[in-house]
Amino acid sequence: EAQSQSLAVVATRISAVPELIEDGVTGHLVAPRAVDALAATLARLIADPTARARLGAAGLGRLRERFALDLGLEVLTARFALARAAA
Repeated sequence: EAQSQSLAVVATRISAVPELIEDGVTGHLVAPRAVDALAATLARLIADPTARARLGAAGLGRLRERFALDLGLEVLTARFALARAAA
């Protein structure tokens, strides 16, 4: 949600989060329960508006490129068409 608003994202490396956030490119990832790393990462971003803007723009671009609703619907439509043809 934050990336859809061009905001810089800091998240933990859990579940599928690294699929969306490329560390240092579209946001920052820290280890789960790494409170000191999280605090340091947030402090760096607070102090660097240029980095926040760069990460926010890159995150929005990745979101639109790889996770757009239209793209997902196209993939599902193609899969259903293949399944229907095979039946």
